[in-house]
Amino acid sequence: HPAPLSSLKVLKRPEPAGTRPWFLGLCSCSDQMFRKTSQEKPNYFAGSQRTPAHSAADGVQRDWEQRDFTQAIQLGVTQLTAFLNEFDGSTRGRLAQLNSKLQRIERRMTLIEATLRSVDQEG
Repeated sequence: HPAPLSSLKVLKRPEPAGTRPWFLGLCSCSDQMFRKTSQEKPNYFAGSQRTPAHSAADGVQRDWEQRDFTQAIQLGVTQLTAFLNEFDGSTRGRLAQLNSKLQRIERRMTLIEATLRSVDQEG
């Protein structure tokens, strides 16, 4: 028997309209990746010269943040796909049962109609 619909795991609902998109809360890097220029991190090295090592470290940090974000999105898509596949299987099972019941009812109706026709012809 397919699992009851109530036992399926569902992803969290998106936040209400007017707030940030729901997928931005999936990872810690999302705030940093989509931050507006006016909200960027303060530059603690403003008075000193930035060396290529600092730039490389910043690039590596951004790369890891993007990978983290991508991984979180992939996880969300994987969970959504799993839910949809389970839902599809459950729905197909229920529809098959309903189809079987309808066919049984149609056969009974055909038998009842044939019986009534034979009674009408005799009477």
